[in-house]
Amino acid sequence: MEQADFTELVESIKEGASILRGEKEASRTFQLEPLDIKEIEDGDDLTQD
Repeated sequence: MEQADFTELVESIKEGASILRGEKEASRTFQLEPLDIKEIEDGDDLTQD
């Protein structure tokens, strides 16, 4: 691994750790909606049978 890539990786890990500790706010977040499996199965004629 190139030194510049390794340095960037280490900085990213440190930033992630500070976000997890609540010291820094994440630059972006994602909100995922739960999937309606029954609707998916019915729409594609799929079943567990």
